[in-house]
Amino acid sequence: MLNSKVWYDGNSERKQNTKMHLQRRNSYMENYRQTLDRFVGPAKALVSGDTLQLKDYSKTDWPWTMFDPTAKQQRHDEVFPQYCRKAFEMGQALAAE
Repeated sequence: MLNSKVWYDGNSERKQNTKMHLQRRNSYMENYRQTLDRFVGPAKALVSGDTLQLKDYSKTDWPWTMFDPTAKQQRHDEVFPQYCRKAFEMGQALAAE
C-alpha cells in the first residue's frame, strides 16, 4: 500500500462558501480520500480555497464581476504560501514514512 496526499484548490471566495457549498465540497473530498484509502493506501487531504486561476485577470476580454481580482491577488500573495508550506510539510512527512 502507498500513502497519498491530495491538495484541492478552488477559486471560490470565502463569502461564496455557503454552508451547503462547504458540505458538498467536504463530502466530495472525503469520498475521494476514502477511495484512495481503499485502493491505494492511507490518504490525507489539504483544501485551499480562493486561489488564482489566472496570472493576470486584466488580460482577459471580459470583466470579472464575481470577485475582486485585486483582493484575490493579495490573498494569493499572503495566504497561498502558507498552504504551499503545509503541502510541502505533508510531502516531507509522506517521504519520511
